[in-house]
Amino acid sequence: MPLSVGDVRSGPIEISIPSSDQVQGAKQKKKRKTAGLVKADRELRVAMHKAHLLCLLVSLTHRNRCCNDPNTQAFCLSLIPESLVSGLKAGTAITSAKGKGRAARSKKDTNGTNPAKHPFVSMYLRSVAKWWKEQFPVSKSQPMPHPCTPESIVDCLGRIISEPDSKSRAVPPNLSALLFVAAMRGVGIKCRLVGSLHPVPLSLAKAALAVPLEPEGDRQKAEYDETLGIRLWAEVFAETEETWVSVDPSSGAVAEDHSFEPPVSAPLQLYLTYVIACEQEFWVKDVTRRYSSQWNGRTLRLRLMGEDEVFWNTCLWLLSKSDRTAVDEKEDVMLETAQVSEKMPSNLAGFKNHPLFALERHCTANQIIFPKGKEFIVGKFKDEDIYPRSHLKDLLSRQGWLYEGRVVKQGEEPMKRGNARAYTVNRKREIEAHKLSVARGTSDADASNDPTVAELFGEWQTEDYVAAEIVDGIIPKNAFKNFELLHPNMLPSGASHIRDANAAVVAKQLGVDFAKAVTGFEFRKGASTPILDGIVVGKEFAAIVKEAAAEHTAFLAEKAHEARTQRALSGWMRLTRKLMVKARLMQKYT
Repeated sequence: MPLSVGDVRSGPIEISIPSSDQVQGAKQKKKRKTAGLVKADRELRVAMHKAHLLCLLVSLTHRNRCCNDPNTQAFCLSLIPESLVSGLKAGTAITSAKGKGRAARSKKDTNGTNPAKHPFVSMYLRSVAKWWKEQFPVSKSQPMPHPCTPESIVDCLGRIISEPDSKSRAVPPNLSALLFVAAMRGVGIKCRLVGSLHPVPLSLAKAALAVPLEPEGDRQKAEYDETLGIRLWAEVFAETEETWVSVDPSSGAVAEDHSFEPPVSAPLQLYLTYVIACEQEFWVKDVTRRYSSQWNGRTLRLRLMGEDEVFWNTCLWLLSKSDRTAVDEKEDVMLETAQVSEKMPSNLAGFKNHPLFALERHCTANQIIFPKGKEFIVGKFKDEDIYPRSHLKDLLSRQGWLYEGRVVKQGEEPMKRGNARAYTVNRKREIEAHKLSVARGTSDADASNDPTVAELFGEWQTEDYVAAEIVDGIIPKNAFKNFELLHPNMLPSGASHIRDANAAVVAKQLGVDFAKAVTGFEFRKGASTPILDGIVVGKEFAAIVKEAAAEHTAFLAEKAHEARTQRALSGWMRLTRKLMVKARLMQKYT
């Protein structure tokens, strides 16, 4: 359209060209920030959880050593009245004498006795705990002696008992537990130091933290209460019943295991997640199941799981007792019994990932309750059926069962149909092309050929994969001249898998028919990359190829050694020449 004279503006014309910095800044503003949490954040929190947990464990074992100091034991023992000490010693002697004749009692009588009602606990131990609570009132505002050594503990206790006013003789809760354990060991009673470790929680929610990771203002205000990181109490061994009795010197509670649990409104960091008992001989043991009333429903989800749980168990194994006794075996049985006999959760969240029970609503897209029926129901939760956890089955696709070395039986109908996942660009294009054909009305009506639907099968619908035998030593290959060995069951009879990096080169030189073994796939940047691990050859050629591959590997190692030697000699030659030139110049011009 032609312009008229009136359309042209009068005056100067300005043209602004943005600089490269401005263009780059605009691009950065348009770039969307990644929303939510990423995998690196979770891995970092797990690493922090592990490191903090180990630090707390080392701190607990160090304090346990302080309780074995003879001076500390003597000082604490001197504060207890002689009547209580005599009663403790007499009670221990009585229970030991009764324990020698425990074989005459029936097994039912032994297992049915409540340790809290035993004379040693009710008469002597409760008296000492009550006296200790009155003489050493606790206050969380009182700081622990730092550093925590036997000398600093004795000095701190000396300053406290020298106070003229009894109300000002408050001690930190953890110090009260340390002194009580030291006093019991001084009497000669088996006594454990028990610590509830509160590491940084695995949850990334800020509300889960009892203390901010980066507290604002005065840092000491967030750290004055040491029980936020570790809380201590004691366990005293009852000889007759061969069981450990919990004692809280701060409150005077005896044999009240569930009294140590925090309220439900407490942050996740303060929950009973790791409760460790330290014996006088410095051995440690995880006794969390004794004190947690919701081990299956809540505690397990707050602890390390999977490979991380193996890490924690290994750390405890290094500090555990090697020569186990009958008392240790009996305690293990009691802990396992407490786990199995735990009551059903009272809320919906407790059933999620519960190790014993399962609800159908908590099944994921690739899970199913099987078998179902009234005969398998173990309870009801708000008119919803509760099934044993063993009835929760995982489902896989046909390709997924191949990775497990199994194949779906002929004529089996899928237990579930879900949305197919697209990990590669080609797979995404295939799904989009199918959607477009459906919109145009040109798609195939067969549901089994629908790329957008994933058919899922259970293990009971599969059988072991049986590979066909090879003929004349010829290895079958796919379109890429590889052999898919996703599971050992897929290796044909008459073939051998050689996992050597140089086996392919040697087999090609020998003229042996082979195929590179594909043991899996990596999905990265929208592409599927096969994982190659060795070759597959006929069994009759396996020994020759292995021997030749070993010789070739030795030959390459020798060549690499010669190359390194030559590089080293060349480097020394250059250095020697430069030093000679420098010496000659220095001699000539100085």
